[in-house]
Amino acid sequence: MAQRAFHYIAMKFKILFRSHTDNKLFVSRVTGLENDTVDDALRYAREIVLWEEEKPYSFTEMSSTDIEASTTS
Repeated sequence: MAQRAFHYIAMKFKILFRSHTDNKLFVSRVTGLENDTVDDALRYAREIVLWEEEKPYSFTEMSSTDIEASTTS
């Protein structure tokens, strides 16, 4: 029951955040009293942020021959 409540509130907050900032919000459930889960969640969040920053560049770095080679394989 608690997990369903978390999911419901997280989705509502994500929708509200998106409507105000036009940015995505990533939500992760952690137990604040357990240091390991908080550290893991923050590491995961950092990976997402880095991936989002690198994402636009990955498409521009590919040459047309790379794209043609991948479509013919």
